[in-house]
Order: sequence, then C-alpha cells, then structure tokens
Amino acid sequence: MSKTYNKECSEVKEKIDTTMQLYTQAVQNRETYFLEKVENLRKSKINELNQYMNTLRGMLAGLSHISELIIHSIDSDGINLFNIKEKAKYEVNLFSAMFKNMQVKKERILYSTPNYNLINQLGHCDVQRIYPTSGQIYNSVSQQTLIPMQSLLAGQLTICPPRSIGQAIPGYRKSVSVKPTSSLRLGEPMFSFGREGPNEAEIARPWGLCVDREGNVIVADRRNDRIQIFSKDGEFKSMFGSKGDGPGQFDLPSGITTDIFDRIIVADKDNHRIQIFTMVGKYILEFGSFGKKCGEFHYPWDVATNTLGNIVVTDTRNHRIQLFTTNGTYITQYVFESLHSTTMLRGPTIPRGVSFTTFGNIVVTDFENNRIIMLDSTLSKVLHCAESEGFGTNELNRPSGVAIDDEGRIIVADSKNYRIVLFTSQLRRLSTVNFKSTDFDKDRPSDVALTMEGYLVVLFESRSFPDTAYNISTNFSPDFSCKRYIKVYS
Repeated sequence: MSKTYNKECSEVKEKIDTTMQLYTQAVQNRETYFLEKVENLRKSKINELNQYMNTLRGMLAGLSHISELIIHSIDSDGINLFNIKEKAKYEVNLFSAMFKNMQVKKERILYSTPNYNLINQLGHCDVQRIYPTSGQIYNSVSQQTLIPMQSLLAGQLTICPPRSIGQAIPGYRKSVSVKPTSSLRLGEPMFSFGREGPNEAEIARPWGLCVDREGNVIVADRRNDRIQIFSKDGEFKSMFGSKGDGPGQFDLPSGITTDIFDRIIVADKDNHRIQIFTMVGKYILEFGSFGKKCGEFHYPWDVATNTLGNIVVTDTRNHRIQLFTTNGTYITQYVFESLHSTTMLRGPTIPRGVSFTTFGNIVVTDFENNRIIMLDSTLSKVLHCAESEGFGTNELNRPSGVAIDDEGRIIVADSKNYRIVLFTSQLRRLSTVNFKSTDFDKDRPSDVALTMEGYLVVLFESRSFPDTAYNISTNFSPDFSCKRYIKVYS
C-alpha cells in the first residue's frame, strides 16, 4: 500500500507542478497584456495631444494673420476698413468656438489591483475518508463523502464555488431563501433568548447580529462591550471581549458579520475601528482609527463581507461608506454628501446598516433620512433609492439593520415602524412583518439575519415585549415574566 500512496503522491505533485506552471504563464501573459495596453493608451493620448497642439498652432497663425491685416488696413477708407473689421470679428468668433469644443479631457490611467487572497483558491489539496471502490482511494481523516481519484488530483475537494458575490450567510454552501413568516401575531416566535443583564447569556442594548455557516447566532452585546455566541437553538456557547481600547476589547460594539474565511468582523464603534477574530474569539487584527482620511472612521456602525473577501463599513459621522480588502487595506469610498434626494432631507446622510447583494451591489440604510440606498459594486453611482418617510405601508421610519437572501431579496429592520420590510432586488416593496403592540411600544427591531432554513432572526435594540413563546431558559415552557432581545420567527 505504501507504494500505491507514493505513486499517488508523485502524481499529485506532478499535477500541482503542471498547474502552477500554467498559472505562472497565464500571469505573465496578463502582465504583457496590461503593459501593452498602457503603452497603447499612452500613444493614443500623445497623438490626441499632438492633434490639439497642431489645431492650436493653426488658430494662432490665423489670429496672427488677422492682426496683420487689421494693422495694414488702418489707413484704408471707411468701407474697406468696415469689411476687414467684420471679417476679423467673424474669424475670431470662429476660433473661439473651435477652442471651446476642443478642451482636453481630464483622464487618468488607473490599475485596479486584484484581491490577492484569491491565490488561496488556485487549487486545493486535501484528504477525506472514502469507501474503497474502483477508481477511488481510502483515507482515515474524514468520513464525509465519496471522492473520485480524479477529483483529488484536480485539487477540488473542499471548495464549493460561491453562489453569488453577496450571501445571506457568508461561506454557507446552500442557498438561503427567506420564508414567509406564518407567526405574524405579536409574541409568537418559535423561540427567543437573550435576557437583559450583565451575566453570561444576558445582553444589554445590543444592535447587531449575524448567523454563521454552522447556524450559530453571534450578537454584538453593545452595553456589555462583548460578543456572545449562541447555538442555532438559542443556547449560550461562548463570549469574548471586555471594556477598553486594547486588542480584543470594545467600546460599544455595534455591527457584526462573518466572512468566507471563518472570521468574525466587528465594528468597534466608539473605538473608531474594525476588529477581526477567529470563530472562537481569538484576536487576529484591527484596522482604522479616529479621523476623516481614507481608512479612518468616525463611529463606524455596521460591516458586511462578500465572497471576494471585501469588507464594507458604514462610517456614520463621516457620512460615507468605505470598502476594504480582507486584511483591512483601503480600496475606495462613497461620500453621500454628493447624493441629492428628490425630497427634502432631515440632514446629512447617516449610513447605518449595510449588506452586499447577490450581484455585488451594496445596500445601505439612511437612518436619519428614512431611506434605503443601493450603490453599484464599484461605489461610483446610485442604482436605486427607496425613500418615503412615515408610518404607512410604503413608508419608512428610522430604517436600521439590513440583510439579503440568496435570491436577491432585501430585508430591512424598519425600527420606528416596529416591523421588518422585504424588498425586491430593485428596492420594490414585497411584504412586511409587524411587531408593534398596543401595550408595549419599545419593541423596535435594530437588526435582522436569516437562519440556514430561511427563518427571520430579529434583534430588538430596546427590551422586547413579553414572551408567549417557549424559550430555552425555561425548557420551552411559556414565560410571561421575562423579556428577550432575540426572537426567531418561522
């Protein structure tokens, strides 16, 4: 058997060597293509400038000729001088019009650097347990699936191509579609958890939550300055963080998400930075500091990731969103001061919730001006805007957190209207899920996420209404005395 393994390993090494040679050649060809393109752009621009110069020289010669003609005609009779004057006036106006139409375009030659983390996707080599049959190998590492030999040699065992650029649950291999909520009556979620308090499994004034690819619910426990992780059934699993400004410490953390690399990304709002952790809460890195420059923040509120590894951040008091690479390197930004609405705005745009759509566009909630804005993936223009302030069916009142499903639907926590609103991918309203009660008026949803089954996970910023649903802390028995921040609706 050792000879067989040695032979298989030799074949794999040969495959890897051949693959990398092909990629190396492809990269060299790409380099040649880019350099040739830059040179062609340079030549084209030089030719264009030379044409402008030749035209200007011709106009200058014409003006010089007119000047000489006028000088020589000063002593002419009145009629001849009048004709020369009119001719000169006509040609000067002609040259003026030509000059206005030949303004040089202000252009730049830019090169957009690739996402270097994609190098990790140039093939994958791994082993898994398979059952010995013809044309297949057996290994004792994993017991998950049958893997044909040719798949192992191709290096494609562990990576499932992402379904879209934005995912409901980053890195989750199945499509997640929001389910129509059947329990629309107040107080009837499937279950709830997250009692108010400072102790384990208790939370205080949370704002953001997300669901990871294992189904765990991860909450930014804002007033307790920590992150808590619950199972998909609402059972407490772990927590990390404390008050402070050091690595792994927080000052009112707000937005939270995971990425395809199994990391937790947290908007450490009042520390004006973003922190990244492993899934068990081990500190990895941070980026950002207080300020207005690119890569700096003034109260970053929410974060989102896509399958390319990019991180987008709502930089609230700087009235912009910023886009970063996986390791926090600044890419670009969109400043909302240049965005003019068709209606009178309350004040500057205050971006709060953010999410990537399935096509890679970016959806942002404008908390102050009661609208939803969709930007293109390059942060260069606005694609759609849903704006109508009020309490009616087609109106918004303090929209907060936002999520998407893998079919492109957009889910918004319409906080002061006490409801969740579903939109199409073009921001056309589909339906609503209402939470408002005549007896309890502090049940405002701040954020929303989806379980792997497509159920709504709703986070309430202030204490929610009393539970009539079963909950995990009382062995699924009705509990009318406690209030829960997190509710899951089927």
